[in-house]
Amino acid sequence: MKQSNQLKVCIMSAGIMMSLLFGLVIFSSHAQAQERAIKLSVDNTRVIIGTGDDVQLTLKVTNVGKTDEELILSSAPSVEGWDSFFRSRFMRWQVTGIMVQSGKDQEVEYAVKPAVNARPGEYIFTIKAASPDGRISETLNIHVTLLQKAQTVS
Repeated sequence: MKQSNQLKVCIMSAGIMMSLLFGLVIFSSHAQAQERAIKLSVDNTRVIIGTGDDVQLTLKVTNVGKTDEELILSSAPSVEGWDSFFRSRFMRWQVTGIMVQSGKDQEVEYAVKPAVNARPGEYIFTIKAASPDGRISETLNIHVTLLQKAQTVS
């Protein structure tokens, strides 16, 4: 009988230890997620342009984590033939990566040029910023509506 009680106590202790260990792992991953985090934003997520027009938006990348981050920038167009790229706001050269200090933000221009033979319609571009190790990433969709002729606002 005594061995049976000791076995029960051992099993209960092992269960409690495993629960604590599991909780520690979950808490540790949550804390690590807070250590590294970014946010993407633009003023206009949906734009309308006419044939022959380009889109130029300012992308703001905010590092809300506790460590400085190098981020690789990419854009996936919804249709072949369109050109999209990131450009330094001041030097005007194309960039594929940026460094953002903890608690700070970095701005780059995001440019989209329609294909020469693009048809009117809505096109979606997905902007992505990711760390080289792939542990953090964020995406943002930009909707571009192409009209036959540009609409002017007075």
